Amino acid sequence: MSALEATGYLAPLLYVQGRLREAVVLCEDALRAHTDPAGRPLPMAGLAEVPLGTLLYERDELGSAQQHLQDGIARCEQLGTTSYTLLGLRTLARLHVVKGAVDEGFRALLTARRQADAAEDGRRARLVIATIAELNLRTGNPAAAEQALREIADDHPSSSDYEQLTRARLFSCAEASETGFGGAGDDRVAGRAGGPGRQPDRHSRRHRPRQGRARGAVPRSRTAGQGC
Repeated sequence: MSALEATGYLAPLLYVQGRLREAVVLCEDALRAHTDPAGRPLPMAGLAEVPLGTLLYERDELGSAQQHLQDGIARCEQLGTTSYTLLGLRTLARLHVVKGAVDEGFRALLTARRQADAAEDGRRARLVIATIAELNLRTGNPAAAEQALREIADDHPSSSDYEQLTRARLFSCAEASETGFGGAGDDRVAGRAGGPGRQPDRHSRRHRPRQGRARGAVPRSRTAGQGC
């Protein structure tokens, strides 16, 4: 399993370096290499399939991304790998919201929250809560975002750039609302919250047409550079 775990760490690193295509090929090769005699992916292949789903999400291949995320999450659950399961669920939640299925997105986060709590994994539970806040901001509900972040305000200070960025965007949203510039749905605030861990938002990226987005869907957030 060490080779698959290495794939899971290397693929986000390649993405951050701007080598998205290489990262996708790496995950696809790992997925093909871990199949049963009938050609079906083994449970351990979820360690490559969840990162593959996040990378395809970055390429706006939302249909393929959703399928790989759902399959990868199921395999990681079968394997008992909570970290990759939670990463997959957080990415799937964002994907649902991008496609306009907001309720499905928050249901995925509810599942993630329950699993993180059951595993008594405080760090990843905190990332799930920050993702809940992010999606509330992006769907125009800063009050709910503030409530979510308040839940972890009394914990130890976060080392997650992602959480700090989400807090900063909530603060900016409040300021914009008070001054009359923008508001709860202001794209400057809610448009692009990056994933936790290794942050691709630190790197500039040109804007591309969003081919896979449903009409009326909210802007996408980038996740492929995040850790588990």
